[in-house]
Amino acid sequence: MKTILAFSIAAAFLTIVALGSPATAINLRGTFIWSNEGGQKHQLDAKLSPIGTNEWQAVWNFDWKQRPVTFTGAVKGSLQNGLVTGTGDSTDGRRHFTFTGTAKDGVITFEHYEVTHGKNRTGTGELRAAN
Repeated sequence: MKTILAFSIAAAFLTIVALGSPATAINLRGTFIWSNEGGQKHQLDAKLSPIGTNEWQAVWNFDWKQRPVTFTGAVKGSLQNGLVTGTGDSTDGRRHFTFTGTAKDGVITFEHYEVTHGKNRTGTGELRAAN
């Protein structure tokens, strides 16, 4: 029994060391500004599920014209300090976005772009861990 427990603890430790952190979901909360709306802020929530070292599958939720909207995509980079990039695609497949930003002390500031037809800057935003 002690051998199994010691092996399990060692395996968990090696997993944490290899991945850089435990494999847990991360919730982000913040806002984004849509350029065409004169600086109006929209609440933005995300749930990130780990898929690799500094890589997450993302589910983005926000309200648009008083209706809930969900996009899915991915996030890569250091969420604490460093470069962060990501994608978001509408669930109907008609809209596609990317973002590029920088994390500093766990606060991610970013610019977002619609890439459905070319690459058009659509605004800015800010996210931080909510859990």
